[in-house]
Amino acid sequence: MVKKQLTIPEMELLGATLGAAAIQYVEKQLQQVALKKCLWTDSMTVWNWLHNCKDSRFVANRVTKIHEAECEYMFVPTKSNPADIPTRGITGTWLAACTLWWKGPEWLPEAENWPKQPEKAKATETDIILVTEANEAPVEPILDTTRFSSWTKLLRVTATLLKACKRFKSLISSDCSSKSDTSWSPAISANDLKEAEAILVQREQQIAAERLTRACEIEMNEDGFMIFKNRMHKAGKLCHEPIILPTKAHLTQLYVLYVHKKLLHAGGPHTSSSR
Repeated sequence: MVKKQLTIPEMELLGATLGAAAIQYVEKQLQQVALKKCLWTDSMTVWNWLHNCKDSRFVANRVTKIHEAECEYMFVPTKSNPADIPTRGITGTWLAACTLWWKGPEWLPEAENWPKQPEKAKATETDIILVTEANEAPVEPILDTTRFSSWTKLLRVTATLLKACKRFKSLISSDCSSKSDTSWSPAISANDLKEAEAILVQREQQIAAERLTRACEIEMNEDGFMIFKNRMHKAGKLCHEPIILPTKAHLTQLYVLYVHKKLLHAGGPHTSSSR
């Protein structure tokens, strides 16, 4: 069985879990409870999880474990985080003389000098609307995607269906006066396929809206797609605004298989970074 690959925020959460366990261990060995305990993280995602967890079971279980340490959860800027120093590539000589590594940030001894903490994330009106709509009026898929084993075939069938619907609507709106119109063609164009892809993706996102909006840094772009906002803000649009799909959806599996074959059976990282 292939294990699920952890995301960077999840790995950072594991680091926070180890930190909480270390605090409890020290307390046990010293046989006394500290008056004040602070657990620092430079991950805004982890910081928000610790203050308002509404994510997966994996996250919830570890947040519960961290809460057992009864700490204050504090955010520290990355530049002031000693734990980040070894990840930047440094020499032993430089590390030996690094005050941040051996003593921590200069502001640490005095609480009044600590960094200002960010505001806690709150559920937005958009989040509530999405959840309410999902509960009251479930979104029905255009097609039963589980009946397809090929992304290409699903795309062409969807494009044909949309093209037929437009044709029927046109005939009805014109009171069937355009039946003799020979300009219409059943052939599928590149634009038809692009429109079909957009509708399939948007409909899949609508079906899984409640689950997707639990994740941090998810928002709607100008084209109506749910996107994952990351730190690649200097890259191109498709790089720093990747469209998100539910992991276990059959539609997602079809698309991943299609890209995998298109790239001549490339590895997982190459496949996941392509569109």
